[in-house]
Amino acid sequence: MKTYTYIFLLGLIFSSLACQSKKHSFDNPLDPYGVNFQGYATPILAGPSSALKGELYTITWKNVGASLYVLEEANNDSFANAVSFVVNETSKIFTHSSNGETWYYRVKTNSGNKDSGWSETVSIIIDTFLNNIKMISIPAGTFQMGSNDYSDEQPIHAVTLSSFLMSAYEITQGQYKLVMGTNPSYFKGDDNLPVEQVSWWEAIKFCNAASDSSGLSRCYNESTGARDFTKNGFRLATEAEWEYACRAGTTTNYYTGDAVSDLDRAGWYFDNSGNKTHPVGQKTPNAWGLYDMHGNVWEWCSDWYGSYSS
Repeated sequence: MKTYTYIFLLGLIFSSLACQSKKHSFDNPLDPYGVNFQGYATPILAGPSSALKGELYTITWKNVGASLYVLEEANNDSFANAVSFVVNETSKIFTHSSNGETWYYRVKTNSGNKDSGWSETVSIIIDTFLNNIKMISIPAGTFQMGSNDYSDEQPIHAVTLSSFLMSAYEITQGQYKLVMGTNPSYFKGDDNLPVEQVSWWEAIKFCNAASDSSGLSRCYNESTGARDFTKNGFRLATEAEWEYACRAGTTTNYYTGDAVSDLDRAGWYFDNSGNKTHPVGQKTPNAWGLYDMHGNVWEWCSDWYGSYSS
């Protein structure tokens, strides 16, 4: 059985959190509390709808004046065999290491005969990054790599590659935030914009963190930058893999043709971008289903810069 490595298209410049808890903000802090005539009002519970495997996430509730609360967690909505936590705060952090599970939460006050009723239930799905990215299978083959237009792309030479998997889109700001908990991008406002302002070292750390969340083996040594092709985790494409995947069997200037009008169909660049990035996947994909291989942002490769003769 063939083992695939997962390859990212990760932007470098304009061209479930791994270490933080994910919190939900109440839409309106002035909303009235639920009413319970036994005494305390019923707390209003909140939390994220999903979290990555191994990610810290926070369940929060409104303070209704009680000194203690009982929070229950269960893997079923009937709360059979639920685990109870007595806390004197209005939040608690959780994490789970198995993906595909759904966890349920509810809370009430713990003050004797003045207890509130149980809050409405909040459910959270534990997911992996692998379930939040579309990967395309790139077939094995041989192509002519390089160009006579630039000296550092000569000589043109034949390269043969095995099949591999590559992300259909450039890594988005939403995906980067999901894994790393931060968004370093200059152009913001839409989670589907490609992430940028990412160094090569930050890119390989992202690859390793995405591998961790998906139960895959890390490809990079973050101290030396060395990569291990025998591992099954996420990594950046080599230059040869990137050019082969971009061409998708074509020999024209762009995978859509030779003319500037063909480039307009394929990607965002100086003349049509408005000097800003654009959400991924809006232009014509190549024959293998990859988007934005021309334009939008530059993309990091896994290997070093050097002449082909080296």
